[in-house]
Amino acid sequence: MEWTQILPAASVTMNALVLAIWKPWANAYAGEKGKNFARKEDLAQIVTEMQAVVAAQRHASGPSPTERWAMSAEARLMAKPA
Repeated sequence: MEWTQILPAASVTMNALVLAIWKPWANAYAGEKGKNFARKEDLAQIVTEMQAVVAAQRHASGPSPTERWAMSAEARLMAKPA
């Protein structure tokens, strides 16, 4: 036999072996990648909704405790004569 006869058969056999090993791994990898992508999309939507809720709560609750303290301290300083 010459190399011209052996080489195509060896190439076909090697391709079959590589694909047999690689295909299950590639399918599993693509499946996990899809799950992670969907999870990130869901997380982005949840974060957007939470930011809207937090903004609405801040608007509805009035000034923060720090702002109230600053306003009361300012009023105390303005009430004392220099």
